[in-house]
Amino acid sequence: MLHVLAVRTGLERDAAAAAAQHRTDADVAAIQEAITARRAAVTCGDRAVFVAADLAFHRAVIAATGNPVLVDLYAGLTEALERTVTEIDAHDADPAAFPGHDELAAAIVARDPVAARAAADRYLDAARAIAERDR
Repeated sequence: MLHVLAVRTGLERDAAAAAAQHRTDADVAAIQEAITARRAAVTCGDRAVFVAADLAFHRAVIAATGNPVLVDLYAGLTEALERTVTEIDAHDADPAAFPGHDELAAAIVARDPVAARAAADRYLDAARAIAERDR
């Protein structure tokens, strides 16, 4: 899990900033739809639904970078990402309070790459803390 998080950190921090810089109105709509679905999935109680919604949000952020190579690379990590998100969710005491996702969506909408990178750092740091605590 820590290895996957290391790769995610390398990709997602820069992707967050790039998405804030390059996003289109269509990207904003997709990100807002995905963050709304993620919020709803947190409270539905079905972990598989939550994991799917979380991954859909991250894919929408990656798509907003406008970089087709990054989109393809990220798609190739789907299985590892799904496993990691599932495991982190299973060990998270309060998934509704998991930081960074709403802030990331807002930063991308606001075209603020600094805030987007900081939001990605918040959720990646929180995930890493859970992974390190439970290994």
